[in-house]
Amino acid sequence: MAKAGGVFENPVTGERAVVRLGIEDTGGDRVVVDLYVKAGGAVAGEHVHPVIEESFTVVRGRVGFRIAGHESIAELNRRLHVPAVVAHYWWNAGDEEAHVIVEIGPGTARFEEMIRNLSGPA
Repeated sequence: MAKAGGVFENPVTGERAVVRLGIEDTGGDRVVVDLYVKAGGAVAGEHVHPVIEESFTVVRGRVGFRIAGHESIAELNRRLHVPAVVAHYWWNAGDEEAHVIVEIGPGTARFEEMIRNLSGPA
């Protein structure tokens, strides 16, 4: 199980997540990670979570988002919220590593399982 300080890395997608609050820290209610994405990096693909909601706050770099079919570049330090069952995708739209704070919940145990499955083979 993820706990504060844990690191998940996927060299294929260019993502590295450092856990701020893991399911061990929150009792499974939510997860908060610092996500670092290399230039050219992106989430594995457009996807939908049946239960999980996600929020993204870009603190450094340029990150593009497609949420429910609408594309934009996130404003720095402005929180983007993606409700459950909404298709979304994101990518590093800049030339430098991006830093994004990602908040995830509820249903975090399945999310952690997915991240482990995507990171492990990479």
